Amino acid sequence: MTVIAVSHQFEYTQLVQRYHCRPYFLVAQRQANGNRSYHMLPAAPKATSYGLDIYHRLIR
Repeated sequence: MTVIAVSHQFEYTQLVQRYHCRPYFLVAQRQANGNRSYHMLPAAPKATSYGLDIYHRLIR
């Protein structure tokens, strides 16, 4: 069985790694200057959601 889940919750990814076999994670590519390329790359989940990006764009 294959299950595909999209999540921004780091805790969820930790549970998946602990209880499921062979998870495959993708993350959105970020360039060195912080810009997004909108490409997905295989990589380990990160503990940040980059919520400050949204905050600065909407509030600042």
